[in-house]
Amino acid sequence: MLPRYIIAVDLGQVNDYSAIAVLARTEQPTGRQDIVPNLASWFDGGKDQPRYVRRPQLAGHYDVVFLERLALGTPYTDIPGRLQTIEAGIGQQWVEHAWHALQDEAAALGLHRQRDSGPTLADAPVEVVVDGTGVGRPVMDLLREAGIDAVAITIHGGDRVIRVHDREFRTPKRDLVGAVQSALQSRRLRAAAALPLWPTLKAELGNFKARISLNGHDSYGAGSDWRQNNHDDLVLALALGVWWGETVWAAPVTGRMSSVENRRI
Repeated sequence: MLPRYIIAVDLGQVNDYSAIAVLARTEQPTGRQDIVPNLASWFDGGKDQPRYVRRPQLAGHYDVVFLERLALGTPYTDIPGRLQTIEAGIGQQWVEHAWHALQDEAAALGLHRQRDSGPTLADAPVEVVVDGTGVGRPVMDLLREAGIDAVAITIHGGDRVIRVHDREFRTPKRDLVGAVQSALQSRRLRAAAALPLWPTLKAELGNFKARISLNGHDSYGAGSDWRQNNHDDLVLALALGVWWGETVWAAPVTGRMSSVENRRI
């Protein structure tokens, strides 16, 4: 199965790093089965079929394939170009993998495929997810002006995910933390040790803590608050990507988006 890619971006303040994490998401069987409605049984000609069927349960697995911290002081106007370069590189890599997979399928059937009929960059499943909190809004405008249809995720301290519209979400900090913790604990999140920033991300993950204070409010990070600490930019980018994959991309399989409150603004 070919992966889908998430480019997740944490936008730093003036004196903080902006971080980029690229995740390759694949769905793999868990060894369990789900009981799901058999849609064919609801249509003419399918009335004799069972109403429910069993199918293998799938879970998202995430490989961190790229990490980058932009240099301190990098203008926000430079970010769209950098993301375009990363997206093009990932897209080209996906095209090559997809083409070889099609060739293998054709060869197994004794057929030959012409390269001009294969997948293109426009087919590559790449999503850009950006922290829309604080400075995120003007940066989102820059991205869209550059032709990058990014998803904005604004982080808040509440307890509900709110879909503002199809490309904008308001997401509780606890949900982002939970997505990373779940993927780590179930061994569905990994990174290559050869990545230059892997030691930094590993240290951030080690310091990354979540707790519920006595008055019911959440606080996250290596310090007292997630958004006030300047040593968790990589892990925040990672959390944005994993949350998107677990909540939105997994929705057709798990139905998790049903818990999202739609609020058109």
